[in-house]
Amino acid sequence: MDGRPADERKQPQAKANARASSHSHPSTTASIRELTVACVYIPHFPLRVEILRHPELDGLPLALTNLAAANRRITVCSPEAAEQGMQEGMLLREAVNACPQASILTSDPVHYANVFADLSRSLGSLSPGIEADTSEAGVVYIDLRGLERLYGGMDSIVAAILAAVPPAFRPRIGLAADKFTARMAALRARPGGQHAVPATYAKAFLSSAPIEHLPVPLDMQRRLRRFGLYELRDIAKLPVGKLQAQFGPLGRRAWELANGLDREPVRAVVHEERVVERLTMPSPSVQIESVMIGMEQLVQRVFNRKEVRGRGARQVRLQLLLEEQRSWERTFSLKGSVGEPEQLERILRFRLAALTLEGAVESIVLELIGLTDVYARQEQLFDDHELKRRQRRSIGEASCQLKQRYGTTPLYRIGPLEPWSRIPERRWALFGWEG
Repeated sequence: MDGRPADERKQPQAKANARASSHSHPSTTASIRELTVACVYIPHFPLRVEILRHPELDGLPLALTNLAAANRRITVCSPEAAEQGMQEGMLLREAVNACPQASILTSDPVHYANVFADLSRSLGSLSPGIEADTSEAGVVYIDLRGLERLYGGMDSIVAAILAAVPPAFRPRIGLAADKFTARMAALRARPGGQHAVPATYAKAFLSSAPIEHLPVPLDMQRRLRRFGLYELRDIAKLPVGKLQAQFGPLGRRAWELANGLDREPVRAVVHEERVVERLTMPSPSVQIESVMIGMEQLVQRVFNRKEVRGRGARQVRLQLLLEEQRSWERTFSLKGSVGEPEQLERILRFRLAALTLEGAVESIVLELIGLTDVYARQEQLFDDHELKRRQRRSIGEASCQLKQRYGTTPLYRIGPLEPWSRIPERRWALFGWEG
């Protein structure tokens, strides 16, 4: 029998129990209440999509270059390529010299966007609160509130999230009480695993993170480093007033994030009404005029659709699918709403006038986004004499639409009141535009 006192014999067992409880799985009743946000993080998302296409490249140096850029640069590179000296932003010739054995592919943004949209829809079946991070592809936030009763616990929720993501993406899941902490927790997680940070430990967990993870401009990060602030703990120690005086609202937000205070909610994706038309070219073409002709046919076809007649669109997305699994994509925001095919054709022709094709176009995809029942056309107010009648008719139509929507029209015209008056203010007046 051990001759030590009973208290000393209990200490090792108590320490073991404490270690076990500190490393226990976060699926306790207390932690479930604190873990309200999940972050699904897929590092180097475009590369993972390309590896799905080319499984033989998995584990090898791999990089992507942008087809639409004037100077071909590396947009993203794998860790294997980074270890051999390749960096994002390098010119193509510099990247080849740094890592000659790397496979450099041309990025396919259309395909990446479609895959990410499919992934978001898959995760959207788990919770209506889904937000895709617009600053980085492959990052999705999920609002977990209310899911405990549906799935029966945090273990089941995490299992459902992992089941919704293809294993080849190697997703990492971060669980926390806010989006920023969940994002940082996902960075610490293993591929295919999870990392949970309750709100009580958020500040301590974030203290050693470098300031590069703050969602602030690069210029502000450089200024923070000049002040000797390299980690979030350095920012958390400062008075919030000094940071706000130096950097404005961004300084206050940086201080709040460093202290584990992220009040920004998960903003659920708003699904706008969209109409898509696709055209396959008779033969792949590198002539921009052939692309313009195909684009005009798509515009006429999409406006002949029953769901588009008499309506306008706020945005238009144009995609060019090129040979060798390459693509080009642009989204154009329109002034007001465009509801006439001729007007949209003129806008697209103007926007694509300087386009240089670096591959043969196989297909064209046109998508109208944000359809609305009320649209107005913004035209020149002063033009040649033969266009005045058409301008007055256009203004009259816009006035009628505004009056139907708001009950009154904000458009006015200047007309004679008492031209003979000796008082200048009585000679002319503003009259409501009646159409």
